[in-house]
Amino acid sequence: MFIGHKKQVNFLKDLIRVGKVSQSYIFSGPENVGKLYLAKIFSEALTKNDLVILDNLAINEENKNQNIEIVAPEVIVKKGITKTREIDVEKVRDSLKNLALFPDKGKYRILIINDAHRLTTTAQNALLKNLEEPNSSSIIILVTHQDGKILKTIKSRCQKINFNLVALEEIKNGFREKLSADLLEKATIFSMGKPGEFQKMIDNKDWMEKKENSISDLNNLREMPVFKKFELAQEYSKNIMEARKNLEFWVWMLRIYIFRNLNDTRNVEKRYQMINKINEVLSKIGNPSFNVRLILENLFLNLYD
Repeated sequence: MFIGHKKQVNFLKDLIRVGKVSQSYIFSGPENVGKLYLAKIFSEALTKNDLVILDNLAINEENKNQNIEIVAPEVIVKKGITKTREIDVEKVRDSLKNLALFPDKGKYRILIINDAHRLTTTAQNALLKNLEEPNSSSIIILVTHQDGKILKTIKSRCQKINFNLVALEEIKNGFREKLSADLLEKATIFSMGKPGEFQKMIDNKDWMEKKENSISDLNNLREMPVFKKFELAQEYSKNIMEARKNLEFWVWMLRIYIFRNLNDTRNVEKRYQMINKINEVLSKIGNPSFNVRLILENLFLNLYD
């Protein structure tokens, strides 16, 4: 299911309609908003020369299109911890060899690279050579939520399509038939403006429970004993990716509180201070020069001060 981004969809339709399709794109924006799915729909429409596919905004992903290849980082789950590997140069070179082949049908072969920010520098340089001398039948679409990690020389050769969060009302309407009324409102807020997050809560009941547990952690920090805060920091530091997602969710929920309580000046100001503290930590997580456990301990000790 694809929800939102009407401006982007119409723009891509116009490109096909007037015959001004570029040979390289960057689909950039937050995670789980539909960038990859729209890249697939756009690719199907191009390879089959069928604008109706973009009108319907739906594809059968079980029917593999031989003219479309999708490359993504390998995700490894070990002892409950999820790790995402980088996309190495060999994987890119193999995909570029396939991209150079003549299309089975139609005018184009298309390479989609999901989470393109995880391309190694060597892999990006290999990709750059192809972008500098593109094959007339090849199209490359880079999908990312961190385009700052992509080489400027690559970005300068790609047409950029920006994506934003989807309006909560649009998400609620899109999923109205999927959940009971009592869960619909909660799931809509928990989605953070990301249809993909909502879909996860439908597919896996534990996903909503994880969100509720995250909110409990945030609320409990106010009265939590110091030793418990240290324990929580240690637990969060074991999985940096999950810690980042939890902190981003806290920022979202604090913003929801602010929006709903604009007249409560004192508490609104307090929430803004909390958001600033969390964002400061988010800017440091993932940087090897920082001890994640220590900065989380400091955050948990001082968040409500």
